[in-house]
Amino acid sequence: MKQFFPTLFLMLLCSVAYAQQQDSVTISGRVTDYGGQPIDSACVWWQNPQSNNVIEAITDKNGHYTARVLKGNYQKVASIYLPSYAHVAMKNGLPETEHRLEFWAWNFIADRDTTLDIRYNRMEVYGLHAFRIPGAMPAYQIYVRPMSLTRFYQWMKENKPESILHGETLGNIKQESQSKDAKESQWAPRPEQLKTTVWIDGEEVKILMKQEIKEYFNANEYANAYLLTVDLPKHPKTGLPYRVFKVELEDLENGDRGEGLYYMETTAEKKTPFYQIIIDDILAQIAAGSFSYDQPICTENSLIEQYGFSRITVRRAMTELENRGILYRKRGVGSFVCHPEELAPALPETSSSPAGKLFAFVFPFHVSKTGLTDAFQAASDYLLSKGCYSSIYIADEHEDKTGRSILEKLLSMNVAGVAYYPRTSHVHLELLNQFLFSGRSVVVMDVPSTSPCIPSVLSDNLSGSRMLTEHLIALGHTNIAYLSGISPSDRLTIGERLSGYMLALSAHKIPIHKEWIRTDIKYEKRLAPLSDPNSLRSILKELVNEGVTAVLAEHDSFAYDILLCCLDVGISVPQTLNVCGFDNNEWASALSNNNPSFSITTIAQDQATIGKEVAKLLYNGVGAPITQAQTVTVPVRLIEGNTTGPAPIHPNSSIV
Repeated sequence: MKQFFPTLFLMLLCSVAYAQQQDSVTISGRVTDYGGQPIDSACVWWQNPQSNNVIEAITDKNGHYTARVLKGNYQKVASIYLPSYAHVAMKNGLPETEHRLEFWAWNFIADRDTTLDIRYNRMEVYGLHAFRIPGAMPAYQIYVRPMSLTRFYQWMKENKPESILHGETLGNIKQESQSKDAKESQWAPRPEQLKTTVWIDGEEVKILMKQEIKEYFNANEYANAYLLTVDLPKHPKTGLPYRVFKVELEDLENGDRGEGLYYMETTAEKKTPFYQIIIDDILAQIAAGSFSYDQPICTENSLIEQYGFSRITVRRAMTELENRGILYRKRGVGSFVCHPEELAPALPETSSSPAGKLFAFVFPFHVSKTGLTDAFQAASDYLLSKGCYSSIYIADEHEDKTGRSILEKLLSMNVAGVAYYPRTSHVHLELLNQFLFSGRSVVVMDVPSTSPCIPSVLSDNLSGSRMLTEHLIALGHTNIAYLSGISPSDRLTIGERLSGYMLALSAHKIPIHKEWIRTDIKYEKRLAPLSDPNSLRSILKELVNEGVTAVLAEHDSFAYDILLCCLDVGISVPQTLNVCGFDNNEWASALSNNNPSFSITTIAQDQATIGKEVAKLLYNGVGAPITQAQTVTVPVRLIEGNTTGPAPIHPNSSIV
């Protein structure tokens, strides 16, 4: 008995130690500067939501550190070498060139052993947060507040020589309305002076938009932050239940650099479960005839390799398909598609000849990017009611090449028909004709078909643009410009919108000024600085100085960029300049929500009707004789926002 209690105590200690080991992970890495030089005795710490340090680690002479932390989410991870930290270094008389700020990683997720390498210098990447806007374009939004130490010191010497870095808390500041005389604390570089690079899960992604915004400390003082719109990764990693965003910033004027991390749980994106992705894909392939009932489908290992999902996820998908009567399993052989007679009850009810077939929709961009969600949903619903499936195929920015390769792939598949939405006027007519020759249906979307045998469905772009222009004329505007980043020769839709604008002016005997028609404003120039004579800012100021009182933009996102530039250069909307868009798409609506003062006057397309008309033509065209096809033009409607109003009696010509 005397020996029992020490033994029991030892066992309990071992059990506790083992439990702690199971509930903790090892985080290790190296802390360096941007030249790769190690930082000795740098502190790395993990903090809870109360900003209390949960655990700390110190780097060795080679910059290495190791920490054992409990599993869970941490509000932030930070690293600092205190002797060089700004306000300590300042007090101790260290030369300014050797001062540093700190590194931050936000919403850190400790769920497995991880290597976390850290770099920091004189730029602080603070307040970092990534998110997505529901229903908007397929992109991420990243909020970040940069702080350049060089700029901070300059501001401090000029405005608050008695201040020290982080010397006062902002937690007790009373929320007040912003003052018109609020002063700017210029701690961050201007857009043209800030080099920004973003990685998602280690893959560099394209920055689509960089917006400078004001972050108010109180009613009388603000600093500058940024809202970055970045593209989705081309090769997303699915092995982790979260995404890691890395943002690196560089002040091009003084060389200050810094980087930060943000961890986003993928559950926050409300994605389709991984097993459902496998189910949907296998169902689509069955509908397309890719799997025969007398041959085994992909093995478990091949599905794991194809999707990158776990074995548990793949097995769940296969089990679900078996339970639904889609597949059956032969022990030691594999999974098979059920016999067509057995399969029929498990699939949507059929009604006529194309039943159970797959119809493909080929778009040059994700459907939410231009508001095509409603179009595809309406088409899919109609086809499903006929016992048919529909599937989306996306061509990337090299649409002419990838659009062709997708069409060639679909030709070899057992698809019943194809709806093709070209980015340019090039519709790959020779490939589309091959679908017709094989008894399959084809519909061209958004642009008139260049073949008399291929139908098309499109909005009434001509009438829509004419409607917008006449709306402006009714408000008293006669000096109206048209701006586009797409040449009418590259896309027939844009040509129709330009034609509607010119027809409206001619009908009202208003002169057409060729210099007020700009179809060469490329994306990279839209938000370029005013110093660039070809920037949108410069163009708008020039137009206003010439007496232009209204602008038609090719589409809503371009109109939104125009509004941002107007705000920046002091052009009041609509008092000085009216702005109109086109499309009424979800992307622009989401952008407007970020700035509620904007409600763009635009043309709404009836996407649901477009989708349904496309589906009808696809379904009825299967196996039909080749005849002269019809073009379905869907009416549009004007939506009046607050970006248009009466024309000024005396146009502002004093903006400099």
